[in-house]
Amino acid sequence: MKDQRMVGLNTNIIEKASPEEILGIDPSWDNAKKRKFLRSEFRKWNSRMEVLKDESEKENCQQMIDLISQLRKKYESNS
Repeated sequence: MKDQRMVGLNTNIIEKASPEEILGIDPSWDNAKKRKFLRSEFRKWNSRMEVLKDESEKENCQQMIDLISQLRKKYESNS
C-alpha cells in the first residue's frame, strides 16, 4: 500500500523530507542493516520500473531509484 502511494509521490515531498525518511529507514539501524534494506528496495523499485506504463509514475519510480543510489553511496563510504 505504501509503495502504491510512493509511485504517485509528489516531488515537493521528496524535496522537503530526507531520503531516509522517504524510504522508511530507521536511524537506529546500523549501516549493514541499512545497506541490506537499500539492496532490497533497489530490486523492488527497479523491477517495478519495467511494468509501469504512466510516464509520471515512471519518473517517480526513477526518483526513488536515485534516492536509493544516493544512500547506497553514503552508507558504503561510511562502512
